[in-house]
Amino acid sequence: MFQNRYKELRSGWAIALSIAAIFTAVMPLILVLSVMAAASIDWGGLAAAEPAALTEAVTGEINGVLASPWINYGMYILQIGGLLGLFCLLYKRPLSHMGLHPKGWLKHLLFGGLFGIVSIGLAVAALAVTGAAEIGAPDWSALADSRWIHGFFVFVMVGFFEEILSRGFMMTALKTTRKTWLIVSLPAVIFGLLHAVNPNVTAFSLLNIMLVGILFAYLFIKTGRLWAPIGYHITWNFF
Repeated sequence: MFQNRYKELRSGWAIALSIAAIFTAVMPLILVLSVMAAASIDWGGLAAAEPAALTEAVTGEINGVLASPWINYGMYILQIGGLLGLFCLLYKRPLSHMGLHPKGWLKHLLFGGLFGIVSIGLAVAALAVTGAAEIGAPDWSALADSRWIHGFFVFVMVGFFEEILSRGFMMTALKTTRKTWLIVSLPAVIFGLLHAVNPNVTAFSLLNIMLVGILFAYLFIKTGRLWAPIGYHITWNFF
């Protein structure tokens, strides 16, 4: 039930454990933050409030605590650490076996990052040429706002986390199936479905995310490393 005929852990169980790991890793932090948020609420002032108002106040306080970019950094670091720890625990192999080779990492990361910038640039150019979008003058004063810097580092974390999960962990786990089409497609589908809670999501946008997941898988397979898809992921999201 848990092992295939080669005495390897079945990939389905490994993937299920990886999904469980990313939620389990952040639960202690979320619990602490929720207690902190609850302690800061004026419960006496809300004693006579309607249930809807009480729920809104509590939700707003918790969301306010969780909105800090530093909290986001912490959550992603815990999730990445949970995935890497689970991989080592299950497979007893170095992290290079999931694509995190230390040699040549910067070259591949920059290549993927440049690929992402060019790709999103071509998409915007196509919209501008067809009249579907208009490009205005840049507001350079926005560079003085620290939010875009925090936004960039959040996207760095997202790129690492989602590629380690979807390509590094899941594709490596699925190698036990010996079926290339499944190794490439299943993580791409899961990758797309994980974005189903994004704002303004549509079936078409989910399909696009699944397709770019296949592109990331191609980069992973061709380079043998995760760095190129991580770089692409970061710059595509940020730009």
